[in-house]
Amino acid sequence: MKVRCFALLALCVSLATAPLSQAATIVLGASKDASIFQNNVGNSSGAGNGLIAGTNAQSSPRRGAIAFDIAGALPAGAIIQDVKLHLTLASVAGSGGGDGGNSPTNVTIDLRRLTKNWGEGTTLQQSPPTDNVGGQGQGAVAGNGDATWNSNFHGTSLWTTPGGDFAAPSASLLVDALTNVAKTWTSAAMITDVQSWLTNPSGNFGWMLVNQSEAASSTARTFYSSEVATAAFHPQLEITYATATVPEPGTIVLGLAASGCCLVVARRNRTVDLNA
Repeated sequence: MKVRCFALLALCVSLATAPLSQAATIVLGASKDASIFQNNVGNSSGAGNGLIAGTNAQSSPRRGAIAFDIAGALPAGAIIQDVKLHLTLASVAGSGGGDGGNSPTNVTIDLRRLTKNWGEGTTLQQSPPTDNVGGQGQGAVAGNGDATWNSNFHGTSLWTTPGGDFAAPSASLLVDALTNVAKTWTSAAMITDVQSWLTNPSGNFGWMLVNQSEAASSTARTFYSSEVATAAFHPQLEITYATATVPEPGTIVLGLAASGCCLVVARRNRTVDLNA
């Protein structure tokens, strides 16, 4: 009887004090995004309409950087359960006929966590906004603070490695050539990235899009950036997370009452044993 009472007591206390988990999903727009160009190391595209990953007809790589304000949107202490990055494909290298349309049908694009901060700037900004990504594949002369192939902040500081400082791939995706269709990256490593950015916002520099086929020509994929006119084309980060909630007062009272009853029973049993 004594063992059962203490087991019941432990159960009641755990039920009374255990936090309840509430799951939610939020969709974030990019806080900044930009493209950089290997053959034009002083050019940028911080406010351009396209995020480019891959090469042009001369096998010169382009890379796209993107970041999201995690700590500004999620509650402190949230547990990240799932992460999906949705980017809508705007164009494929060669679709304009400039390189003969020799782009491969599918390319693999890595999502790599950036390890150094970078600037977005206003280079190639369209006014009024449009959805046109044509004519932006070389970037334009960077302004102060823009990210370029050589600089994380143009005129102020350089990448440690030209082309950006980033970690091993957090996710990889085989991207086809179907335009105006969203492509989605998701992985356990992306969950780890977002969780770390929530815990340590000062280390949140986002991801770099890096095409695995940078040695071949005409592999570029251009995705719509956050600057385009059509909101449905904007980059989206979909996050599912759980939060801990304080137990309801009724649950606590019920647990404590049951615990009290258990103690009374145990005390009575002890009295009977002493009088036996």
